[in-house]
Amino acid sequence: MLFAAPLFGWASLQNMLLSFGCASQLCIEDCQYFDADKWKSDYLAKQDDEGLEYFRSLKGNEQDKLWNENLCSTKYFSNYSVDEWSSRVEEKEWVMGCAAQASNMNTYYTIGTSFLSGSTMVYGLIMDKYGTRLLRLCGMAGFAISCILFVLVESDPRAMAWLITPAVLLNGMGGILYIFTGFQLANFFPNGRSTVCALLIGSYNASAIVYPLLFLAFDKGILSFSGCMLMHFALALASFIEGWVDTPVEPIPEPGSENKNDDDKDEDKKETAADDIPPFKDVLFSIPCALSLITMCITVLRLSYYIGSMTIWFENAAKMSDITDEQEIKKIVDDNSSLFGYLQPLCILWSIPIGYVLDRKFAQSKENPTPIADSPSNRDDGIPLISAKSDSDKATESNNSSGVTYKRVQQLRNTRDAYFITVGCLLVFGYLILLQDNIDIQVITFVLHTVIRTLIHSSAAGLYVQVFHMAHIGKLTGLGSIAGGTFSFIMIPFESLVFNVLNGNPYYLNLALLLASIAGGFLPIYLHIFANKTERDLKKIEEENRNNNES
Repeated sequence: MLFAAPLFGWASLQNMLLSFGCASQLCIEDCQYFDADKWKSDYLAKQDDEGLEYFRSLKGNEQDKLWNENLCSTKYFSNYSVDEWSSRVEEKEWVMGCAAQASNMNTYYTIGTSFLSGSTMVYGLIMDKYGTRLLRLCGMAGFAISCILFVLVESDPRAMAWLITPAVLLNGMGGILYIFTGFQLANFFPNGRSTVCALLIGSYNASAIVYPLLFLAFDKGILSFSGCMLMHFALALASFIEGWVDTPVEPIPEPGSENKNDDDKDEDKKETAADDIPPFKDVLFSIPCALSLITMCITVLRLSYYIGSMTIWFENAAKMSDITDEQEIKKIVDDNSSLFGYLQPLCILWSIPIGYVLDRKFAQSKENPTPIADSPSNRDDGIPLISAKSDSDKATESNNSSGVTYKRVQQLRNTRDAYFITVGCLLVFGYLILLQDNIDIQVITFVLHTVIRTLIHSSAAGLYVQVFHMAHIGKLTGLGSIAGGTFSFIMIPFESLVFNVLNGNPYYLNLALLLASIAGGFLPIYLHIFANKTERDLKKIEEENRNNNES
């Protein structure tokens, strides 16, 4: 929770960076002589009746764009006057804000979160081959370095602003490695692996609380920005030492494998080499994998864009509520950004019910029947992706011949239910965002954001663990993340669209994203159909085996 994904609390980190004028040089040319009253009165004086009527018909940033094209802002000045500050643009205290600066800062966030997700495919390949210890140590080292880079940014917020790029890259890399290398802990819990993965993912999502807490200390004058970053650096350094001491070189074995003797292991190697692992190409081009990638891309884009555009959204919403004082608008943005962060530990809470959904009725389900005449490698049940039945499964088959349904079918239905809940929450979330004139109701979107983030990653983990072969889990997890991360780069042209075409009002873009979210329903519908077909096929195999035994 301290390191996995603090960039999800970007709004609070951005507020700290902007408070000391980070990238404010982008606003000098357009905003050096900014005078809100004069600029607005000059614009209105030039308008005829039709122009004035059009002006009054608009609200929020759309109206401000007419007389303040670059959305110049003095919200970070405690006492601004154009006569005093227009000649002091070279001083560090000159902290003018504008649309170009906001777009630039959101680009940093897009780079960081996209790399956080997009680099996991490489990590998955490395982890599957070499284990987790080295990756974990590299991640914590990278995270610690990112904290030092943020300290350097404060030393010269204009000239050193470019350091934010490597800082967010290392921050994202370190965070994702920290959670990625922790998934092997689930091997300690054979009947609750999805629940453990969900708890880990919940703590990963809860990381968004870190920067709001640091912002609280910063805003109250308890710590400077450098103090906040150095404290985080010290924690990262301590975690690096803990990882050096505590992370095993050899991976934690999967359930059931630790009790086998050497002869059994040798035999397992021969069987695995012979047939057990399906080619990754077959997995990659399967319908469940393709639909899971589509759902992941849409959901990650929806959630990431919400975080990245939170500042501009609340600024626009406040202006639509006829709030004009910039300090009051800033307080609304700061308070809601902090509240969003404070609610992030809910991600851990939601991991409990989603873990239950993914593991529901699995222990009581019947073992999957295998055709007597066929070996596990010649499965004709339409699922070439699931691993063959383990020796421990075969040994317990006689003790578990009755149940609600077969294990394979229950896995598919549990995953289906998890995705149905995810898509339903995503649609409600998207609708509430459209209600820009009701700021208070947005606390519900904050809660739904934590629900969806935990659900989508936990559902994907459940799909990978329960539907595909364990040998491909690292690659699949990385593939899902890199697809979502790469797709998130669309946020960069989105920012240009909002500031230039939509005049700072993201309403129509949010409407388009709501409609796109409907596509996420294709995967659970497919899983429902697939589970029913699989159940029929397995019943047929069970009946044929029974008839063969009787004859």
